Amino acid sequence: MQTLTRPHVSAALQHLRRSILCVGSALAVCLIAQVIIWGSVHFTDMRRVELRPEGGVRHEQVVVQKPSMESPESATAVSAQTERSRTSAKESVNPNLVPSAEDHLLRRSSEVAQTLGIMSAVLLAILMLQGVAVAGGASVPGVEMAVTATTWTLVIGMLCLPLASLLPGVPFGGVFRSYDAMVMGSEVYRQKGPGAPSGMMFFGLNMVLPLLMLAGLGASLLRFHLGVEQGAMMSCLSEVDEKLEREIRTMKLGALASSRAVAALNTTFTDTPAAAPVRDDEPIPMPRSMKEPPLGRPLKRPV
Repeated sequence: MQTLTRPHVSAALQHLRRSILCVGSALAVCLIAQVIIWGSVHFTDMRRVELRPEGGVRHEQVVVQKPSMESPESATAVSAQTERSRTSAKESVNPNLVPSAEDHLLRRSSEVAQTLGIMSAVLLAILMLQGVAVAGGASVPGVEMAVTATTWTLVIGMLCLPLASLLPGVPFGGVFRSYDAMVMGSEVYRQKGPGAPSGMMFFGLNMVLPLLMLAGLGASLLRFHLGVEQGAMMSCLSEVDEKLEREIRTMKLGALASSRAVAALNTTFTDTPAAAPVRDDEPIPMPRSMKEPPLGRPLKRPV
């Protein structure tokens, strides 16, 4: 006979399911916020503002001596020097660029998303392990779905941890990187300097990986919900009512009109099958020690 979930196990699974949904939603919001902050840092210049004088910008005119037509070599040298000066001016740091108010907002938002995201990932993994332990101990049907969901949740939690801070030799710093590391990575990629990552690696680690983790998180939460659904009863029914309701659902439409046997009620209290009812015209079994009745007529059950 199939083992049924007790009411206290059902209450525990309901509490774990609600807690996992809340923590998983918080982790999903943090992943989305991390992608938005990275996009604001890399694709916009909102984190820097240029200081300008109150009277307006003064345009300075640079006078360059025009080379004579008789010396083409000197003209080429001047043009090359002018091009180098323009390039160095572009690459130099503008002292008038200072952090804006949006930069402080992005920094604080990144710190909140990083802290809350790492805590949510660790707490979600712990709650998933508790759910598997409770569902497995109660022999809830569908516990294998909860086990696979827990496995993927552990993988997502490991990707959220700041592994570079915990293990300095690991090159991967986790999805929730600090704001300074995010800005530095964006500047290195823009300048294409030595050691700059490729476009596939840069966009894969900062945009594609968080979105894939978000999709995997949603699938894990749904799979865990379906795995413990049969164990978490929506209403507090007694064991007798639950067994009667399951038996009625398995019966056919014509069998519902007929009277139910007494044995069906006995199975709700014990796992051993009850004896079949004796009809009025059925002979009563006699022990071997008793003699047969006269004329070979079977005894009838007394009314």
